[in-house]
Amino acid sequence: MLRDFNGLFVATMDSSLQDDIQTYHGRTMTASADAPDTPDTLIQIICSGDIDLLLFTEADQVRALLDRAAGQDMTAPLRDALRQIAIGSINSSCSDVLREYHLTADFEADQPEASGFVFGMARLAHALVTKKRTAVDAGVDTAYWQRIDMRWPHASDQHNINTESMFLRACRRESTDYTPVWLLRQAGRYQRAYMNLKGDMDFLDMCKIPELTAEITLMAVERLGVDAAIIFADILPILQPMGFSLEYIKGTGPVIHNPIRSGGAVDQLEEVHPESQHYVYEAIRLVRPALPPT
Repeated sequence: MLRDFNGLFVATMDSSLQDDIQTYHGRTMTASADAPDTPDTLIQIICSGDIDLLLFTEADQVRALLDRAAGQDMTAPLRDALRQIAIGSINSSCSDVLREYHLTADFEADQPEASGFVFGMARLAHALVTKKRTAVDAGVDTAYWQRIDMRWPHASDQHNINTESMFLRACRRESTDYTPVWLLRQAGRYQRAYMNLKGDMDFLDMCKIPELTAEITLMAVERLGVDAAIIFADILPILQPMGFSLEYIKGTGPVIHNPIRSGGAVDQLEEVHPESQHYVYEAIRLVRPALPPT
């Protein structure tokens, strides 16, 4: 994964980002949301197809751009151009306003701080742009989309297994350029996009919504640039079809309200059928075609 813009064309309405963009070797186009004519210039450049990434640091910047386009009857060509541009949002306010206009932020910063925002975009820039343009070629509507909507060329393979991936080669103990490692991350402690998805939802309920667990799984793959995906799941929900009363309590963790205390309790356990974990299988089905070819 490249660690900078490496010559990509980055547009923004925040002039304070310009030095950081150039530090990470990006070409810049800056337009002020307050100036009467610069949003017009930005719209023209975006519609020309010259922009690779578009960064927003305030919700009013989103409104200024989209409202100006509407006033000039340029909404359709602007939205069409944005389908191939990676959109960055510094905070949830920008992301929320983008959604109001039926657009999706391809990257939202974990911390609302300018230099970290630019660094995060630079680190993922080429991957995000490649992903979005590949999706457009595959017929995906990238204006208002989720990670699970992505389709890579290998999605035509019903098994979607790259047997020559770095991870599987390492599993076979073949020679690799590096050794894949297992990385445990605590997304709920730092990643705002994850926390926005979770909201007030109970962890156990989250694990049983395939669309949500698949999206969280792909979020980790995208942000970390890893060689393999670990499905967002837990080892304990399988206890429920066995007859255990399981609850995840905030600040405590998983609690089994009817633990086994006797041999008779063991005899009363229910047999677990594979279909009881249908939500895990469905999450895997959703994740596979959206995984990048690594």
